Amino acid sequence: KGFDYTGKWFRLTENIALTDEWTPIGKFRAEFCGNLDGNHKSISGLNVNTSTQYAGLFGTVGEITVQSLTLQDGSVICTGATSWCGGLAGNGSLLLSDVHIVNMAISGDGIGGTGGILGGGYASMTACSNTGGSVSGRYAGGLAGRGNTNGTDFIFTDCNNSAAVTGRNYAGGMAGSDRSESMEF
Repeated sequence: KGFDYTGKWFRLTENIALTDEWTPIGKFRAEFCGNLDGNHKSISGLNVNTSTQYAGLFGTVGEITVQSLTLQDGSVICTGATSWCGGLAGNGSLLLSDVHIVNMAISGDGIGGTGGILGGGYASMTACSNTGGSVSGRYAGGLAGRGNTNGTDFIFTDCNNSAAVTGRNYAGGMAGSDRSESMEF
């Protein structure tokens, strides 16, 4: 049921240039649970325009690891009232290293989070970045949009953002809103 590849690894062997509108991988109650090794490759031309709840390369994910990947030159636009959107994933629990967003426009209208890499959930990010492009939404963050709990939702180590960030309720260079009192940098 869904895309449950728990414990499995996928590896890019070439750069990928997408040309058509993208349907995010994984959705509520059918989360993608595999891991992705980008192998220092890029995915360009990711274009998502949807009213569904979760959007990005992945819609929603379980506890996954993504490493050594660049997403560039595309857009993720969510128009749903409860949307969560990010360049990499709309919502989930991620361990990320060396993940980069370059010249992407990420925009969400809903009450969920909008982030350059992750719309909402939990993430530990190391050596990740968002450069060029823009992030806009109610809870907008350059790397992560909105946390889910009162615990530590986001940990950033050697990460940076230079994308423009605009938030209607909250906005931040790294995270739009984290419900914890102990976000780590």
